[in-house]
Amino acid sequence: MKTQIEFRRIANVKIMVGMLLAASLFPVFAFGQGAQPKSQKSEQTQEKVYDKVDQMPEFPGGQSELVNFMLKSISYPTEAKKKGTQGKVFVRFIVGKDGAISGAEILRAVDPLLDAEALRVVNSMPKWTPGKEKGKDVAIQYVLPINFALK
Repeated sequence: MKTQIEFRRIANVKIMVGMLLAASLFPVFAFGQGAQPKSQKSEQTQEKVYDKVDQMPEFPGGQSELVNFMLKSISYPTEAKKKGTQGKVFVRFIVGKDGAISGAEILRAVDPLLDAEALRVVNSMPKWTPGKEKGKDVAIQYVLPINFALK
């Protein structure tokens, strides 16, 4: 019989594998050629928000550290576990030209409990290395898939 710790480890491994797969399929938002400013503007600074730039923003330490951060930070909601709720939540947010995260919102929802946890974790992320366009730091829209899986 597996202990609660073993179940949590299995769940964390599944989340990590799901995030790695999703990260490899990441360019959900990069459909065009070159930098494309959105008509959307960041609420805080009224700056243009890009979809794609010369250099994309990066989590401190890179993709592997983003996965580690998610594994450490995500706490599978107890009620969602009891109900057996699983799925992939897509969160869109803006990485500002200062690297700060803002405007997080759910693009594809699974369950209110999982959606809330995904937003909580995204909003708790440290500042990123900002994206660059023509050598200048710019705000960019980023989509992060977060997979919630149980065994």
